[in-house]
Amino acid sequence: MGKKVVSRFDPNSKDALVLYTPPDSQLDDKGNKVVHVIVDPHISQHLRPHQRRGVKFLYDCVTGTNNEEGYTGAILADQMGLGKTLQTLALVWTLLKQSPTGKSTIKKAIIVTPSTLVNNWKKEIQKWFGLDRLIATTLTDSLSKETKTNLDNFNTSIKPVLIISYEQCRIFSKILETMSCGLLVCDEAHRLKNSNSKTTQAINSVKAERKILLTGTPIQNDLVEFYSMVDFCNPGSLGSLASFKKNFINPINKSRESTGNPKDIENGTKKSIELSKLTKSFILRRKSNILEKYLPPKRVQVVFCRLSPLQQDLYKSVLNSNSVQSLINGKESPASSLSTITLLKKLCNSPSLLQDTSDQELQSIFKQYSYNMESMENEAGKLLFVESLIKQLKSVGEKLVLVSNYTQTLDVFERLCKKLSTDFLRLDGSVSSDTRQSLVDKFNDQSNKKYQIFLLSAKAGGVGINLIGGNHLVLYDPDWNPAIDIQAMERVWREGQNKPVFIYRLFSTGTIEEKIYQRQLMKESISNSIVDKKFNDNGGGFSLEDLKDIFSYNQNTYSDTHDLLQCGCGSGIASVSNGNSKKIQIFKTIQHLDKWDHYEDIASLKSYSQLETPLKKIKLNQETLVSFLFISKASKPLSDFEEEEEERDDISFLELENNIDDDEEQRVEEEENAEQEKPIKTQKRQSKKDTIESDHEKDDDEESEMVQSNKRKKLKPTILDDDNLSDLDMN
Repeated sequence: MGKKVVSRFDPNSKDALVLYTPPDSQLDDKGNKVVHVIVDPHISQHLRPHQRRGVKFLYDCVTGTNNEEGYTGAILADQMGLGKTLQTLALVWTLLKQSPTGKSTIKKAIIVTPSTLVNNWKKEIQKWFGLDRLIATTLTDSLSKETKTNLDNFNTSIKPVLIISYEQCRIFSKILETMSCGLLVCDEAHRLKNSNSKTTQAINSVKAERKILLTGTPIQNDLVEFYSMVDFCNPGSLGSLASFKKNFINPINKSRESTGNPKDIENGTKKSIELSKLTKSFILRRKSNILEKYLPPKRVQVVFCRLSPLQQDLYKSVLNSNSVQSLINGKESPASSLSTITLLKKLCNSPSLLQDTSDQELQSIFKQYSYNMESMENEAGKLLFVESLIKQLKSVGEKLVLVSNYTQTLDVFERLCKKLSTDFLRLDGSVSSDTRQSLVDKFNDQSNKKYQIFLLSAKAGGVGINLIGGNHLVLYDPDWNPAIDIQAMERVWREGQNKPVFIYRLFSTGTIEEKIYQRQLMKESISNSIVDKKFNDNGGGFSLEDLKDIFSYNQNTYSDTHDLLQCGCGSGIASVSNGNSKKIQIFKTIQHLDKWDHYEDIASLKSYSQLETPLKKIKLNQETLVSFLFISKASKPLSDFEEEEEERDDISFLELENNIDDDEEQRVEEEENAEQEKPIKTQKRQSKKDTIESDHEKDDDEESEMVQSNKRKKLKPTILDDDNLSDLDMN
């Protein structure tokens, strides 16, 4: 007599998360006895409503019951912080232990993730399952003698889950393709957007019956990338690339063109909705506003800081230089402005970053002021604000995360921390993947009072890292790509945070930093359509009018951004000088006061606002340092019903995130591929270098190297747009 088939858990128990309910006959189509499949209550008791729906959605997808075609892949495209990792692990555990027939659905699962997150996945497994319930083996970029043993343990199901980095998956693709697994999970799956890359091809060679792709940004640049991800997940579901271009990409792109007529726009919208319906059965996207009813309140404070007299003189000198004047008069190619843009951004962060300049005019200004390194850093408006904030937070024992896009600026932060006798931790692209988690753990340990400051590179640590030990975060400089800024700001407002969170976005008043912020606001404003439209009619590049706007300095404003809003709030100067006409037109449509309160300075904040914020207690040596403030209003959390309604109606996974420059990412990947093809013996020596490169942590000279590389490959010349500029970094 065969073994009796029973459910592992009671489907009628309170809050049971039932993934499969058998028919009344208790038999499947083949006449086999079937039972309920129920998520282990040990896990399901921790799942929030949207996560319970997410696990059910994933189960229906990978078992082929969510669509008539029988596809067994899913894309979980939740925005950051919604628990994609926990939802995935709940499903993996269920599939390893259960099926309607009482056996396991899968024997093994592979989780492919960026090298920086390998240890994070292992830690999450231990957090939810302990040390012996679900045992995973990990492969990182640090090669060891245990690698073969670990692979053997996985292949024989001794350790049924393999966590491996994208880089190692490529290295061991020949071994992995000889194995089979029931489920393949790809974290940060937008890395698979190029179907011709060696990484995508290596992972595609893994024999997997089911696939789950996790990404907060399902479309980064165009619908071809979206097609590549979907075709990897569910091959053939969108037909051939040629037919997809004809049926969807071409009409959608045509509707986005500035010259598009109403008929084209209507057809493009129709095709967007059709595409969303076609993929809705295996793509789930929820937005992070769901978290508002679960996490402590979060306040984003946009702080405009004036330049110091030294910074002002240096800034105006750069703008008056022959090279800038040639640019704004149309005598030079826009691509030649990259170095000047970097120079201005450095200057806004600290004049000390320009001390080694070869420019004679700038050198003469430095000589006039006769400043050394320390005194120059006292002449950085934003840095003076940070210094005052650190002093205020130290007095109350709260922790702060300082984020910059540039490693040179992290060096400036280091000197400031030492000056204030404050211990700190630092994570940038030079930190090996094996070391990163220990740094994060030290900072998050509430019993560890030693480290009050965490210095973070936005490019190296802006994705997947949880820094809930701090409840204050300063985003010191803006990125041209708003997605990078958003990712960085969410590091402290995540699951496990139990204190009110305060985000401080710093901008130098009237400078290029405000221009970057304004472009972010315009993108946000125009992203209300089904498919995001780039506001630049010339395909994202800078026009001459754009360059004139970027290379200008409004010294007499409280906030150039606030002036453009023309909101009539009564704070600050409301007049708008003659500027970029397109920008002025777009800003007229932004209802900024719906979500933000405006304050002329910290004194007015103290006088008129009931909001509890450390800004009220901060002591600034220069009262005029902060020229203007935007502070986010408290929003009303969604109800459970509103959450479900939004899930059903949401097709925002078709919005373009406009994240990463294709040419640059392809160049970095080709360099990585060349390294990986060297003999295995060299891999250990190169592992640290590979880690740095995979994080896209670039130094000042790398932008010119990109141009030279393009010339060698006979590629199109670099287009000066937000994506190129986002990839600029300082070493």
